[in-house]
Amino acid sequence: MTAVPRFKRGVKFRFDTVRNVWIILAPEKLFMPDDIAVEILRLVDGARTTDHIVDDLARRFDAPRETIADDVVAALDDLSSAERYSYDPTPMGLIIELTHRCPSNAPIARIR
Repeated sequence: MTAVPRFKRGVKFRFDTVRNVWIILAPEKLFMPDDIAVEILRLVDGARTTDHIVDDLARRFDAPRETIADDVVAALDDLSSAERYSYDPTPMGLIIELTHRCPSNAPIARIR
């Protein structure tokens, strides 16, 4: 897992003090990831490989590396299938997918 996850230009992952939650801001979109996704996304800095993210999480949560690796891959796949990200285990790794749809069909926010 040598992919280096990163956000696409124009996408921001930050803590929203008004809502008291982590959010992903993209042009014309706002996403509120679940707790597992937040722990993973907080480590996405464009420099760390997926292996480094797995190692860090395994250390922090004192869990077997294999279990964490399975969870990270599953979470990235889940995020990818939700059309919030595009995950390809290549050096580009995790990329936020930005699409423009008709405003009447595009949800402004999706809450899990």
